[in-house]
Amino acid sequence: MNDLDNTNILGRYLQLLRKDKGVKQHEVARAIGIQRATYSHYENGRIIPPTSVLASLSSYYDIKLDKLVDMALSEKRDDDVSLQGFGVNDMDIEEIIYYYQKLSEADRQLIKIIIKDFYREKVKK
Repeated sequence: MNDLDNTNILGRYLQLLRKDKGVKQHEVARAIGIQRATYSHYENGRIIPPTSVLASLSSYYDIKLDKLVDMALSEKRDDDVSLQGFGVNDMDIEEIIYYYQKLSEADRQLIKIIIKDFYREKVKK
């Protein structure tokens, strides 16, 4: 696995949350009481945030703390950790799950149908 494939799950997720919220790193840092450079290190995977910062980020982004803690612990254990059966280098899965959770139930059902149909067509070939 090269450096580009060895993507930090938590860092990528924090970056996704921040961009989705439409804020800059310094705004997040100020809101949770840390330096911008420190927050940048979290997003870039250089530093794993302590639990107190994860709690602040959970509150700021209005997401479950256990999700952030699980990601942080995964990063500490092993860079080649799996995420719901997918390797770290398949980070797109986390983005898909993030946006999927924001959809209405009707839209989720439509996505499921599309994926199943797409898969069936691929298997036929």
